[in-house]
Amino acid sequence: MKSRERIISAINRKPIDKIPFDFGATRSGSISALAYNDLKKLRKINEGTLIFDIKQQLAWPGEWLLERFDVDVIDAGRVFLKSEEEWKEFSLSSGCKAKIAKKIEKRKECDYAKIYCAYN
Repeated sequence: MKSRERIISAINRKPIDKIPFDFGATRSGSISALAYNDLKKLRKINEGTLIFDIKQQLAWPGEWLLERFDVDVIDAGRVFLKSEEEWKEFSLSSGCKAKIAKKIEKRKECDYAKIYCAYN
């Protein structure tokens, strides 16, 4: 059963082969970038970390993770940020390196906050 069929069948209360799995389709179903980096170290994955929510520092799960857990539901925004040129370097609160979309820029910083804004 393909992901789309599985999800539609589950919504319609029809038989499914497994429970549909969401990983990163919404912020509540995602993973913190710090935990994601730890998981990559544990699994010996050598790829960068992409951040899709700066405030919560949430990672965009890589293809290796989506395939490993046979994920059915992902963030539809993945189709817009495919090339490496669309990302720029960013530091997490732990000091670990990551990347954020180039369209996001720091507008203001003070002792207690950093304000980021997306632009077109």
